[in-house]
Amino acid sequence: PKMDVSETYNDNIYATDTQEKSDFITQVSPNIAVNSLWSRHALNLQAGLDQYWYRDNTGENRFDWHVAADGRLDILRDTNIVGSAAYAQLHEDRGLPTSSASAAEPVQYTLFSSMLGFNQAFNRITTSLTGTWDRYNYDDVAQVGGGFIGQNDRDRDEYTEAAKLG
Repeated sequence: PKMDVSETYNDNIYATDTQEKSDFITQVSPNIAVNSLWSRHALNLQAGLDQYWYRDNTGENRFDWHVAADGRLDILRDTNIVGSAAYAQLHEDRGLPTSSASAAEPVQYTLFSSMLGFNQAFNRITTSLTGTWDRYNYDDVAQVGGGFIGQNDRDRDEYTEAAKLG
């Protein structure tokens, strides 16, 4: 188990050019990790939270969380398969180029990530093939002055493939 606590001062929490508001933000982040200590194979599990408390602007308080697992399956001494999966509920910080300035609150989204890889060593030469899949799903957000800002156009799947020779 691990617990991080931090205090931040932000002089423009809404990331606007006018009517800037400042606040102190307390972040509490407990995490737990369970890791195998096996001589062959591996399995690791992790879970954590991120709670943000604003001293004066409590409407900005937010809660993020994540869970993850990864592992390695040793097939032969020089051959293994690795994989991971993670799920998180997150918020997008204000002021980013992708966040709407007219949003009444930070945009919330979920992220599912997965990875599968194959590693092979040939004497002193190593090879690896890896593929990842990330799925982003954004929630609609309330708009300043009423109504909602649709976020469905931002939902997406991202795929990455990589080959490495070392």
